[in-house]
Amino acid sequence: QMSMGGAAEFEYREPESVYGVMPDTGVAGGGTVAWVAGKMLVPHTTQCVFGDLRVAAEVVSSLLMACESPSSLKAVVPLWSSSSQVAAHGHSTESVKFSQEAELTVGVVEPSIGQSSGGTMVSIHGE
Repeated sequence: QMSMGGAAEFEYREPESVYGVMPDTGVAGGGTVAWVAGKMLVPHTTQCVFGDLRVAAEVVSSLLMACESPSSLKAVVPLWSSSSQVAAHGHSTESVKFSQEAELTVGVVEPSIGQSSGGTMVSIHGE
């Protein structure tokens, strides 16, 4: 912290950033909880930014937050953090990649019965 003549104060802070996400892929309809590892994350002010879409973040600590992926993502997007601390950029300078893919649907399992001891080869068909 620096004070000049007692009239004004300015605090120098390390900028927030993100460096990991788990899982890094969610389902196309959204709703995947992404656990984001970072630093200098601020409770009640930090948000997640999926591409250009801002969503609320639950900041667990200055190193971890949880965000629910939005439903309107189309491809792989950068995942940023954003708070009033990074207003000049609009988001953190570092990002991680997050993607959404169509849900898999299982149609047929062949055979539908196997030995209780295991070892039966199974084929799964679906979309």
